[in-house]
Amino acid sequence: MYNKFRETNPQDIRTANQWLKEWGMHEIAEELYPPTGIIMQDESTGEGIYTGFVWKTESKLFPVGFITRNPNYKKTDKNEQTTETFIRQLLLYARDLGCSHIVTWTENQSLVKCFKEKFGFTEASNRTSELIAKII
Repeated sequence: MYNKFRETNPQDIRTANQWLKEWGMHEIAEELYPPTGIIMQDESTGEGIYTGFVWKTESKLFPVGFITRNPNYKKTDKNEQTTETFIRQLLLYARDLGCSHIVTWTENQSLVKCFKEKFGFTEASNRTSELIAKII
């Protein structure tokens, strides 16, 4: 069983970006990551399995995102229960930071399914595009 969780540190941001590259996705600029997040680790080895981040705001609405699974972790059964366990812990972590409402984004259909079916999230829109730019 792998249910060890800890808060993220700066090295975890580099690890998350490495995982993204290994999934064939783009790295995210390190300054875009918040200092708050968690990582799920294998209890026996300490190897990271999932990581996700929470942006604390001045309101009670917190964005949760950059959720990434380690593509090299071979012990995981990659089932819905593992994803659900991680998401539940991430939401509890956000609640403990003072959050009462979550907004999130993902193209990963298993994450969409988990958020909607297990945690009651609703899609605000299916016609939006995620856009990002550095303000100069």
